[in-house]
Order: sequence, then structure tokens, then C-alpha cells
Amino acid sequence: MHDEKKSGRRDLFKGLARSFLAIGGIAGVGALTLRNKERCDRLGICRGCPETSDCGLPQALSFREAQKTEDQHGR
Repeated sequence: MHDEKKSGRRDLFKGLARSFLAIGGIAGVGALTLRNKERCDRLGICRGCPETSDCGLPQALSFREAQKTEDQHGR
């Protein structure tokens, strides 16, 4: 009976480890999918793009910062 408890406990821990690995893998794939979802269809030309205000890509961030500077200094 003592060996049965060890075996049962071992199987429990193996199952938990597999579950955590599976959840981690699914979360990782989900994060990569969401991260790759944002890409530029306008080749980095932000002027006139309807997505510029919500875009998180570096080009859009730089463009918005430049726009603020232009607005402050009166173009």
C-alpha cells in the first residue's frame, strides 16, 4: 500500500506538470499570435493612415511625437 501512495502521488504530480506545460504553451502561442497581429500595411508611411492614432508600432509612435512637436512650434 505504501508503494501505491507513492505511485499515485507521482502520477498526480506528472499530470499537474503536463497541465502547466500545456497551459504555458497555449499562452505562449496566444501571445505570439497577438504580437504578430499588429503590422503595417502602409510600409511605415503614417501620414494619412487611419490607424495612426491607435497604432503601437515604433514608426507610428515616432510620427505622433513629431506631430506634437510640429503643433507646438506652429509647423
